[in-house]
Amino acid sequence: GDEQVAVVDEALGETWYFRAPDGLLRQLAAAENGTLSYSLKQSTDDPGFLDDDVIIVGPTGRLSFRFGTSPGTGWTPFSVKLTAAAGWRWNWNARATQEQIHSVLANPTSLEIRGEYHTGPDEGALDNVVLRSGG
Repeated sequence: GDEQVAVVDEALGETWYFRAPDGLLRQLAAAENGTLSYSLKQSTDDPGFLDDDVIIVGPTGRLSFRFGTSPGTGWTPFSVKLTAAAGWRWNWNARATQEQIHSVLANPTSLEIRGEYHTGPDEGALDNVVLRSGG
């Protein structure tokens, strides 16, 4: 649908994330080799600090991805392929292999998309989260 998610940060000092609903989690297995895309905006143009932008966790381990760019005050599109070549990290440090990506996407327990890029009170909004299958 057209629901947009907006969250106001109370500046508690930790990076907060939008948590994907179960329906989206169930689509992850079919999206292997496909694409995760979404749009973000924030209340400040502060480039912010580096942190993981997308985190997918399952019983086998933790996948994370960093875009290295921050959204601006207008809607900013982000897209990443669910492939080893895209540069996902495995359990924080190692480069993820396709086998590891497969193992997490097959049975994910959480998918989180970073919503904060700025230290202190701010507001972030997320829209148009789409998973495209790899085919």
